Amino acid sequence: MKLRGLAVAVGALALLAASASPASAAFMLRLDDGTNVTEITDNGAGDLDPTVGSLVYVDSLATPLFGISVNTGVSKPLGSNTATSANLHLNAVVTAASAGSLTITLADTGFDLNAPLAYATASVSSSNPSLPPGATSLFQSWVNPDDLSPIPGGTIPAGSIPLFPGGGFLNTAPAGASTVTSPVTFDPDVFSLFTRATLTFTGAGVASFDSDILVLPVPEPGSILLLGTGLFGAAGAMRRRLAKARAS
Repeated sequence: MKLRGLAVAVGALALLAASASPASAAFMLRLDDGTNVTEITDNGAGDLDPTVGSLVYVDSLATPLFGISVNTGVSKPLGSNTATSANLHLNAVVTAASAGSLTITLADTGFDLNAPLAYATASVSSSNPSLPPGATSLFQSWVNPDDLSPIPGGTIPAGSIPLFPGGGFLNTAPAGASTVTSPVTFDPDVFSLFTRATLTFTGAGVASFDSDILVLPVPEPGSILLLGTGLFGAAGAMRRRLAKARAS
């Protein structure tokens, strides 16, 4: 009877641990050309950089459509990741041999700023060396307060907060373009970040871009008040020193 009770207790603990685990706790990159899908984990097969937080992948997706695809992702503990900031960065250079589409997604989980409120901004810079007329680049970024990831699988999880308005930033300029989003506030707790680029080629060409997400804590009212009080005190001290200097 005691052994049976112990087995039940162990089973309950295992079930509790499994339910407490996030859907994906890995820094991952996903490439999808509509036929071939490649998913790479940081320090896993296909990652050319052994540094934790740096994911480098170079491949052609086993298809002649994309001759060269160089993708670099940066996440914690590298980049602008500190105790008070979270950062996810993706840059890529993609060469297409003919018309087609490539979707690149970078995601990481387990960000924690230990702050009651945070704000996120996303930015992208697209500088295309050579794109045929009609080619487009769509950039999207999200934060997920439930620490869920779209990799594996590619589906954006429920509850994700988009950082680009209107479904994303669509670049139709052959020479490229850049933009920065307005801040989006959310309850940080433990959260995930992911960014996606959908490159649509109308013929042979080369596309390149840098996409970035930065999350910072919203200053608490008390901190703002202390900052204002400190500045006021410093200004008063400066006035007194100037008055004393004039008197002497």
